[in-house]
Amino acid sequence: MVLQLAPDPKTVIGKVLEPGAQARVTLQLGPSGVSGVVVDGDGTPVPGADVWLNACCDHHHRIGGSHVIADALGRFAFDVPGGSFVLSVRRTADDDYLDEDDKLVRGGERNVRLVLP
Repeated sequence: MVLQLAPDPKTVIGKVLEPGAQARVTLQLGPSGVSGVVVDGDGTPVPGADVWLNACCDHHHRIGGSHVIADALGRFAFDVPGGSFVLSVRRTADDDYLDEDDKLVRGGERNVRLVLP
């Protein structure tokens, strides 16, 4: 088996393990993220929209729900690992989240477009 790791002063690149040899390997995976924009039915950005992200479907990871407020251009972003998530959106904190506005996404998706009626 050949291990090739990212270069840093403490890393051996191209380490070859003999058959039957054992090595302890720690993988540190960074977030892959989900990002996009909230718009209304006319395609106009909705600044200040409340966007929630909840884990979904593949339960091998444990991520609690988290939310962000869309910026002045309606943009939002979450740092999350790979996996499935549900995005919910509402215009203001006084509004309800509607199931029909939910969007299923995967970690790593960019340019997600959430449309509010």
